[in-house]
Amino acid sequence: MRQLFTSLFSLLIIGMNAQNNMEVYFDYNSSTLTSQTKLTLSKLDLTKIDVLGLYGYTDTIGSVMYNTTLAGQRVKAVCGYLKVKNPISNEKANIGELFDYAPLDKDNRKVLIQTKDKTVEAKSFEDNIKNAKIGDVIVMKSLNYEPGLAILLPESAPLLDELYNQMTVNKKLIIQIQGHICCADNDSSNLSRDRAKLVYDFLIKKGISKNRMSYRGFGVTKPFYPIPENNDEERIANRRVEIKIVSNK
Repeated sequence: MRQLFTSLFSLLIIGMNAQNNMEVYFDYNSSTLTSQTKLTLSKLDLTKIDVLGLYGYTDTIGSVMYNTTLAGQRVKAVCGYLKVKNPISNEKANIGELFDYAPLDKDNRKVLIQTKDKTVEAKSFEDNIKNAKIGDVIVMKSLNYEPGLAILLPESAPLLDELYNQMTVNKKLIIQIQGHICCADNDSSNLSRDRAKLVYDFLIKKGISKNRMSYRGFGVTKPFYPIPENNDEERIANRRVEIKIVSNK
């Protein structure tokens, strides 16, 4: 059984290598952040990157169950220090000893942080806006809010700035900002509308004319995946803000 899980997680690691990865290390049988670990984590600039997932690992000393729990505690410690929520499920994150571990035990007592450069997302968004036709809908993938609230997180700034830049460069660009939520039967509090309006208000404050924008909340009426969602990936996909192109040059 251990060999089966090891093979599966080996495939997972191969897939992650296409992303930017950072590793931080822990002492034996510990989930307490060391001074070196804190120093490494302090170098992460969350305004410039998206955290795609945190994965916890251990050495092979102890039972599989114990090490899976310890891996989860290590992930939780890193999330707490960074003040982020792990975008992936505990089932995926808490790997423990079930992977192709390194020969030295100390190299396996770690958390791997998988990230993506926001500038890549912004560049893709810029290209999508430039090439968009009337009626096209573009997802703002790096637009993140406080859970259950219409409050933008700081890491959303680069994508908002890129939308503003495109609205400034292309004076003929007219958009509708569309909000969607996940994980609910309805949107009785109009959260999807309020989140879309937050983007609208940002652009208004930056000097973009009201005549070039509108906003609308769709609640849970247009999910990418059926509700209730099966996992975090589906919830993230459903919980989104989109830009619909009303007019373009």
